Amino acid sequence: MQKRTHQAQSLGSLFSGNIFGNHANTPVSVKPTAKPKNKPATRLEKLTFPELIENCTPVTAVHPFIDTTAFAATMDNYRLYIAHYNTMIKALNEETEKYNAAVRTFTSQNTLNEVQKTFSGLFLKQHRNAKTKEYNLLVEEFNTDRGMIIEKKKFHTVKYASEIVFQQIVYLYSLQLQKTTTEYIKLGISEASPVRQLEINAHHVTNLKRNGAFSINVTNTTVRAHRERLEEAGVFVDYLFRGHKTGLKMNISSQILVVFDAKTQKLTDTENQAFTSRTNKKLTDNNEVTRAFKSNIKKIENGQADFLEKGTPTAGFSFVFYKNIPEQDEKSKQGGGGENVKVSKTLSEKMEAAILNDQDFAEKLASGAFHNHKRVDKRYLYQESMYGTMSRADFKTFILQEFFKNASKLYRGKRVYIGCWKKAINAYAEKQFIVNNGGEPFLFNKQLMVDKLDEMIWRVNNAHKWFLKTKINPLFPSDYFDFSRTEKQEIGFEYTKKAWKNHLKYIENKPKLAQSVTKKSTIRKQNINHSKKFDIKINQFFKNRIELNELIDYVNTNLPSNYLQKLSDTLLKVSVTKHEC
Repeated sequence: MQKRTHQAQSLGSLFSGNIFGNHANTPVSVKPTAKPKNKPATRLEKLTFPELIENCTPVTAVHPFIDTTAFAATMDNYRLYIAHYNTMIKALNEETEKYNAAVRTFTSQNTLNEVQKTFSGLFLKQHRNAKTKEYNLLVEEFNTDRGMIIEKKKFHTVKYASEIVFQQIVYLYSLQLQKTTTEYIKLGISEASPVRQLEINAHHVTNLKRNGAFSINVTNTTVRAHRERLEEAGVFVDYLFRGHKTGLKMNISSQILVVFDAKTQKLTDTENQAFTSRTNKKLTDNNEVTRAFKSNIKKIENGQADFLEKGTPTAGFSFVFYKNIPEQDEKSKQGGGGENVKVSKTLSEKMEAAILNDQDFAEKLASGAFHNHKRVDKRYLYQESMYGTMSRADFKTFILQEFFKNASKLYRGKRVYIGCWKKAINAYAEKQFIVNNGGEPFLFNKQLMVDKLDEMIWRVNNAHKWFLKTKINPLFPSDYFDFSRTEKQEIGFEYTKKAWKNHLKYIENKPKLAQSVTKKSTIRKQNINHSKKFDIKINQFFKNRIELNELIDYVNTNLPSNYLQKLSDTLLKVSVTKHEC
């Protein structure tokens, strides 16, 4: 019997079974069930050389992406694989040619009877559209019974055009992987599993565009023909058809496919890839926060802004997040075995080292050590939440201390006792970032903690502006951060949730407001333009350049209706003014 534990489980452990694909981690104790109808299976009858895909295991990863490096490695493996496959095809065609030479020798030396002529004609008519492998097997069977009278078909090599189609398919697959992996990350899944199947839809391939032009100018039929040729070569395996309204589901052979695992920051293992290039790829150690690591982040962050080159350490935050590799001293430049070799800490280790004891932290808060604190760059917090090794409990402590460091500015220039801060810290440690599920408390996902910290710091800044504006002193931390102070008159931090909700509504309605402002601006500029045109025509009329009928026609045709309504009044006013002058 499995032992029960009361440790908080990760959200990913609840989804340890593959919720997006057909692979699942099935316990050994489960009884075998009947084979499902729609199970992926490699169609061996389609493969020209079944031995090429023997002993191939699926590509597995935690958070797979196909970035530029993985894409290039996949295409390199494809070219090597196809070159080897075409060599085998040429050798097979040489044997086919020898067989056909024997057929031609037999037919030249022997006269075919009526039965052979009739049956050979029927055979060719019935099987002329069969695939090469199937057709040749039928030819061997027929010639064994009727004599050597029908030649075999020659196998076709994979042409360069198939590489272009394959490249487009890999690009579509990268988009499909990105959507699936994004959901994996949101759910907190941290167990490796086989990558999802590729969905091939010829219509999507032919409609890919680059800079407004189609990437490849081919028809759907051409794409299907190339896909079948690549399936014969073993590039696509595990065929699955689920109706004409959805695309075919297949896997790219593990000898070819390379993916980047965002969890481990490495490319997938290439032990199944027999066709590897001679130039090895050197992967950097991504546990260190260096410029090389930042350059990798730029490639995989879906077009987000680059990380800052340097940051500023703050009070109570002794380590440096953004520090580059230190320069070598004279001893390290001499070479040889160094003494007292120092290993640089990872980001997780530095964050753990920055956590203070509650009592020491409260004393520093009371002394005002964090009155000028600048928050940690949240991009590094997201990096730790997604790829770091800190436990949720330690990460929660770090986030709460970061919050109180930012809240310390509310009491700048005021005397606050240590006990007040200690009570506030204890209250937040007990209730913040915890959800009850069936009576058992669970900690938030680390990414949700970072999101919540953004909200809390915004509320602190909003409250700080309010206190400065109203000249009201905030309550002591033990009272101000009391969760029960939810009313406006109680002047508690919990009431700032209302300001946060209004802020979210403002952000939500901001596009509508911008659209309204743009519309009003357009109308206003049109009115100014119409007014100028109206004044110009009035002046032309009084200077005898146009007649009254021309003026009326112009206003009626080119200006809004309200200008025609006020035309007469305007003419009278202008004429009276000119007459008085």
